[in-house]
Amino acid sequence: MAFELVLARRRFVAALTRRLVLIAPASVVLGVFIITMLGLAGRATDPVDLLAVISGVAVIIWTGIVTLVVAPTPFEERLFAGMVIGVAVTGLALVFGVFVLNLSPGAAFLLWLIFAIPAGMWIELSSDKIDHSVLLDFNNIADVAIIVSVCVIVGYLCVDYANSTHMFAETGRYPLWGDYFIHGTTIAEFSSPMMLGRGNPILSDQHISVYHYAPFLLIGVIAQAFDLPGLVAATALLLPIGLVLALVAAFALASELGGRSAGLLAIAAFCLIPDAGSYGLRNSFFSFDWLTLIVPGAGYGMAIASIFVLLVTRHLRYGDSTLWLCLVLLVALFNFRFHGLLIVVPAAALTWLSRFPFVRRNWGWFASIVIAGIGAFLVFGLIAPDRVLVFDHLFSVGPFLRDAHGVFGVPTAYDGFYASVVSSLGPILGGSVGIILLLPAILGAFCLVLPIALVMRMKGAKERGGWPPIVELFPFYVIVSYIAVVLVSPMAANGDSSEYSHRSFPFVYYFVAIFTSSFLGGWLFKARLERSRILVLAPLVMAAVFVAAMRISQFDPSKPKVSWAKFNYDVPVDPNTVSVAAVLKKNARPGDTFAVSPVDPNALFVDLGTVIASLSNVPTYVGSPAALMGEGAERQHVVFARLGQLKAIEGFRDAPSVAAALHAIGLDWYVVLTKGVPSFDPDTRFAAYKTPGAYIYRISPLGAFTGVEL
Repeated sequence: MAFELVLARRRFVAALTRRLVLIAPASVVLGVFIITMLGLAGRATDPVDLLAVISGVAVIIWTGIVTLVVAPTPFEERLFAGMVIGVAVTGLALVFGVFVLNLSPGAAFLLWLIFAIPAGMWIELSSDKIDHSVLLDFNNIADVAIIVSVCVIVGYLCVDYANSTHMFAETGRYPLWGDYFIHGTTIAEFSSPMMLGRGNPILSDQHISVYHYAPFLLIGVIAQAFDLPGLVAATALLLPIGLVLALVAAFALASELGGRSAGLLAIAAFCLIPDAGSYGLRNSFFSFDWLTLIVPGAGYGMAIASIFVLLVTRHLRYGDSTLWLCLVLLVALFNFRFHGLLIVVPAAALTWLSRFPFVRRNWGWFASIVIAGIGAFLVFGLIAPDRVLVFDHLFSVGPFLRDAHGVFGVPTAYDGFYASVVSSLGPILGGSVGIILLLPAILGAFCLVLPIALVMRMKGAKERGGWPPIVELFPFYVIVSYIAVVLVSPMAANGDSSEYSHRSFPFVYYFVAIFTSSFLGGWLFKARLERSRILVLAPLVMAAVFVAAMRISQFDPSKPKVSWAKFNYDVPVDPNTVSVAAVLKKNARPGDTFAVSPVDPNALFVDLGTVIASLSNVPTYVGSPAALMGEGAERQHVVFARLGQLKAIEGFRDAPSVAAALHAIGLDWYVVLTKGVPSFDPDTRFAAYKTPGAYIYRISPLGAFTGVEL
């Protein structure tokens, strides 16, 4: 018995040492990265904050690596896979803690640690695969170099995002995509004491919408710990962390497929090669870089999907018993970025079916069935909507193709071409052309490079006796899955034809780029560079080249080229909102609500109430009303009622009447942004805070303005 205890203790110490060697350097780099982004956002930190962040990152990575003990064969990319899996399972734990147990993200994270750490230690002690789970060799140094280079690339790309609040406070223009105000309120609704339990942050005390909240909860843990405004957390953390995960996951998958040289090519494909929106058809509506930057959850979704595909690959190649973990990742993908499921699940299912000889022998028949199915959906999706009204709500393919090749993409290199084709050939043949045009619009040069690279890969596999390929077909199944999504996607509830077809295209570009890199890497570098110094130097050189190229070219991938999108980018925002939000954040109490005057019923995302809510973490009575209108009749009724109340109050001319009316609808703060003075308080004696152009009024429980200066 004593001998067994000593042996178990030695095994635990050995496992802990190996884990530290693997996890500690990565945790330090990522912790420094997070603290640096907070510093760029103006948040002062100290060594204790850095240590806390590093510890939290280390536990998340360790959780993911311990989960991977289920894989019976070791593989070198466990660190990167562990990072993503750790984020995925932690995100699921936070979803459970917040929505089931009604906890804050911080409390849910602490509860998760209480469970995960003992469970992980038990797995470490009881697993007989622990000695194979970490490779203590040269690749540990290369791993750190890759993480450093990715953090440098993402950090440089996101400098303006982290510093955006200061920029618009000085210039009066918000230099980024306006949706980040909404993302900021989403983080704050779970992480701020002022918003906890208050429902929708831009429609106070109303139910929240169905959404993939996991990435917001994950960032909410840090936002709660550092008391960050939601907007700062969204721009300085939500986006950069997602991009880091997407790049390291791309490296891991490409390395699994074609060696670490292929992994480096994958990173280069994303960082050094322009996306398809910049050349060829130049349809910027399908710009991978742009959409990935304006949709911060996309990085998390692509990272989880990539590791899912990696585990499926290992199952098909080596028989790893990781299918249950694949299911966990699919659940996580649903909670992080639902649109990825639409592409990954059918593509993975088709790849799995391709392993069977019967399917491979009869692939022609199956291809014919797929083509016939596509033809059928073209008939029903492109003709029926013009003849039967109900089909307008069942299929979005016709409107989506018209919009994607028309108004949404303008200006392009083929303006008006699709409309003329449909006019000449009719909806079926014209729609078929529109489907085909999607491929060069999304993939650009990869349309040619992918099949060429696959031929090279197949030739090499056949010579080595590795024929026939199975996993190598995955990117083509991804393309087929995307076409199916375009054909069968319904119209969104708000009438948006692009909700499913457009939001899912980054996954197509992402996987095609990774698999193309893996094919080329395996072909170009027949002798894998697994222990070469190039693995340390190349990513660092790549990061330096990226920074130099961005500085020289002054290229801004977040700047939309499509004409319609400019209404939501670099838009004017009253700089007084920053100081007003700071006052509210400091003085508001849990349960407080504010409203803004003037209220704009047509405001979509960049709305005064939403801006202040994202900076103050205080819920607004109604914000972004035009966006809320698309959430159903019940929501519309509430929005119309509240807009009417606020418009009526704006017509009052005496302070007591305004205060009484505001109190009657449950408001505690009233913000007036005007070039002059409030009409109901011309001498501003009731204002609790005033600065030229901005006045804050505090409503007492008795229904009067307090008049006490803050």
